[in-house]
Amino acid sequence: MILALGTHRKVLLPLALCLVACSGEDDSDAAGAAQFSVFTGRLETADAVVGLAVSDRGDVEAYVCGGAATFATHSRWFVGSLSSGSASLEAEGLRLDLTVQGEATDITLTALDGAVHSTLVARAGAGSRSALFESPTDASCRWGVVMLDDGGAEPDIFGTWCSQTGSMYGDPPGEATEVFAQVTPVEPVDFGNTLLPVVANTPTGEQYFEVRRISDRRAAP
Repeated sequence: MILALGTHRKVLLPLALCLVACSGEDDSDAAGAAQFSVFTGRLETADAVVGLAVSDRGDVEAYVCGGAATFATHSRWFVGSLSSGSASLEAEGLRLDLTVQGEATDITLTALDGAVHSTLVARAGAGSRSALFESPTDASCRWGVVMLDDGGAEPDIFGTWCSQTGSMYGDPPGEATEVFAQVTPVEPVDFGNTLLPVVANTPTGEQYFEVRRISDRRAAP
């Protein structure tokens, strides 16, 4: 199925979601490293989850990950900065409005069709395995993984791989194509590692990747 969302989007059949988690090593003592608070939650009226990382400098990185029905239309990164505790971020026609309120963050996603979805995401406290992961730096299309700890035996994990080919600025110019597929983590999971191995069923076959926790990424000098 091809989705006309500014660029052509080819959707792959999703892999099954797994129930696993990973907690990372603490880089808080690294010189120049930003400290992050992580919030995670489920959108109340959409097949999607949200992972939000807010640094002590007010920088915001949020990843909305769609589920089986929306992983190609709702999975986006939103990046920006807080102003008086709030931010309004846009990515490829979607808008994410958020307001940090202590241990929770009020989030509203406005989808491409104009539908509005909201939720209140909770801060990951001590002992929580909730986390936000990002794709390798050499990925042609940034993607991510949200780990959501609801207090059960194992957290839920949601991720959407993507890849971009072609360019509207080539010679001759062409249309960029983004291909999406859901990912599943590799088991057994090493809960003490900052990297989470995952696999995706890409057009060239099953591929292995390692995603890194946002909270363990060192800030640029």
